[in-house]
Amino acid sequence: MAQAGIISEDAAKKAALEELASLPYRTNEAFFAFKGNGTYILAPEYPQIIGKTLWESRDQEMRAAAERGGGIIRFSFPKSGEQIPKEKIAYSAMFSPWGWVLVAAVYIDDVDGEFYRNAAQVSGVSVVLLVFFLAVGWRISRSIMISLRGEPGYATEIAGLLASNDLTGKVKLNSGDQSSLLYALSQTKKSLSATEGNIQASSASVASASTQIAAGNLDLSTRTERQAASLDADRLQHGSTDTDGTAER
Repeated sequence: MAQAGIISEDAAKKAALEELASLPYRTNEAFFAFKGNGTYILAPEYPQIIGKTLWESRDQEMRAAAERGGGIIRFSFPKSGEQIPKEKIAYSAMFSPWGWVLVAAVYIDDVDGEFYRNAAQVSGVSVVLLVFFLAVGWRISRSIMISLRGEPGYATEIAGLLASNDLTGKVKLNSGDQSSLLYALSQTKKSLSATEGNIQASSASVASASTQIAAGNLDLSTRTERQAASLDADRLQHGSTDTDGTAER
């Protein structure tokens, strides 16, 4: 507006400073500004230095960084209401039309404190999540134990025996258990044992029937041979009689 001639440059500068001063900030993190010669024109937390030309080494470094297009520097300065200087990190930029150096800065210990507070919060959340997942894991483990009604290792052992066709062992069940995995394995074992018994009985029946059939075939063969021998003897006898009768005639 000042360049357009709507308001004077002094009025524009005053309005700009009022706008900058009204920006929200946390303690010890307010914006400040000074002229190219080091005269401070904005310092919300240090009103006592407004209009003073400090031009200390930090001011010179901030202006130099601003003239390079903006940059970060470190310096030490007491916090508001304190006397001991503390390290601060700042970013400075130049507003060329008026030759102002605008600076935003924070104290290193405030940044560290914020980091550790956030780390503590994250750690607290991590602990809560860890406890939650441990509880969930315990519930899942407990649910599995209830379903198995025994140790998972024991159920694995029984399943391994069934897979290897070992039906000699006995599955140990809790009293009244009729719904667990171990109960199902026990019923499977009993069913397989009964099936194996039926197969063995059927095999014995088949073997007995085979023996009887073989004996019958042997008897039939013997009788057949005897009948054949008897027929051969009869033919020989009749043949001999016919020969004698012919000779007498």
